[in-house]
Parts: sequence; structure tokens; C-alpha cells
Amino acid sequence: MRNKLLIAYFLLFLTLSIFNVASEHNKLLIGFLYLSTFIFEVSAVYSAISAYGIKHPLGRSFAFICVGFTAAASGQIIWFYLRYIENINPFPSIADIFYLLAYIFIFIGYILMLRSLKLHWEKRYLEVLLLALLVAVSMGILVFHFEIITILQTGGPFLDKAITIAYGINDLVLIVMVLFILRTAIEYKKGDIFRPWIAIFFAQFLVLIGDILFSIFSKEYAKDISPYNLIAVVWFVANLLVIYGYYGFSDILKKAQDEMIFQVVSKKKDK
Repeated sequence: MRNKLLIAYFLLFLTLSIFNVASEHNKLLIGFLYLSTFIFEVSAVYSAISAYGIKHPLGRSFAFICVGFTAAASGQIIWFYLRYIENINPFPSIADIFYLLAYIFIFIGYILMLRSLKLHWEKRYLEVLLLALLVAVSMGILVFHFEIITILQTGGPFLDKAITIAYGINDLVLIVMVLFILRTAIEYKKGDIFRPWIAIFFAQFLVLIGDILFSIFSKEYAKDISPYNLIAVVWFVANLLVIYGYYGFSDILKKAQDEMIFQVVSKKKDK
């Protein structure tokens, strides 16, 4: 049921974005749908924390990630209010502080998660990881050029440039994290837990794609010119994948617990 709702959510957002008219009501609805995915992200990660417990290593890492997504949701609420209620440019604003804080807490959460898993870099994964590394380096070059070097060479207020460069630095770190997330997904490719891991990998990968496209076509995107306005669809899908992934973690653990309880009860009945 949840997966069908996520698909329906995506189709609604995509339809509104493709047939975007100049109506402010339509833009308001698109903005609200996008904002709501941030709230659902927090709910999804919280469900994973509840399933594992804060004392479990994964539960602790999920807690940091949840703080990060809460910060991102707070930033998006502020952005939505400034853009659609006050009708002012939300960049730069206090929303950017929350967005940047979100990166920090999410990075800490992923680092704790990967440390607790203690993965080994085996040769059988070498070809896939080398290909991923090649893609990561290419993306890193694009991020460094468009989100850092280009910004340094352009004019404009110092604060605007500093915040934009900070986003670029965060994206460079995110590229490294994406590689580790992919490695983790490969580790569990034969199990149920592969699905949430690969969903989170593609989510973070799409965040990077969206950020790079935005840095290249920021002027066109700001003017809501088609098809550049569809960059938001990339971020929207990334958020939906995050929701799917973290609810997946809790669903898999609950399923395992239910199976254990069933086995215990069955053994007692046999006796």
C-alpha cells in the first residue's frame, strides 16, 4: 500500500511539473508536495529508530540521520514560507543554515553506520567499485567546477557565494558517502535488506545529480523555464527513495521479529 502511495505521489508531482502553468496555486501545490516529502522522511527514519532501538549501533546512526532530516525539513518549511507566503527570495536565508546542518548530521549518521557494519573491500566487488569510482570522480569534477570554481569567479554578495560554495563542499563529501553506501548495498545484494540500501544509494546519487544540474542551470531554474524546472523532480524522487528505504529497514526487522515469534509459538504448541 505504501509503495503504491509513493508511486501515486510521484506521478502527481511529475504531472503538475510537466504541465506547470503560471498559476501561483499550481506552484503552491508543487511546493507543498515537495515540502511534505521532507516530513515523511523524518517519519521514515524515526520508524527505523523505533524498530532497532537507540541502543543498537544502527539505531544510534539512524538517530543522527533523523536529526539531519529534521533540520532539512525545518529548512524546507522556512523556504516554503518565504517563497509562497511572504513572496520573497528564500536565498540566502536562515533556511540555508538548516540545510547545511542537515548534511553534517546525516554524514555523521552514515559514518557511524558504516563503522558499525565493518565491511571488507573484497576483490569480487572490485570491478563494480572501480566503475563507481570513475563516475564519482567525474561527478566530483563537475561539482568542483560548477559549485566552487565558477562561483569564485563570478560576482555577487560574499554571503551568497560562501553559502553556495558550502553546498558544493558538502556535495563533494556526499560523493564519497555514496560510494560507501553502494559498497554496503552490494554486501547485502542477496538479502531483503538490499532493497532499502540500494534505494538510499540511488536517493543520494539523485541528490547529487539534481545539485549539479541546478548549479549549471540555476538561472533557468529560477525563472521556471521548461524543462529546467523539472530538476525539482529529481530531488523529489530522491526524497521518495529515502522514504522507501528507511521504512524498508523497519519493515524488514519487524518481519524478522514476527517470524521469530511465530516459530517460538509453534514450538510451544508442538510440545
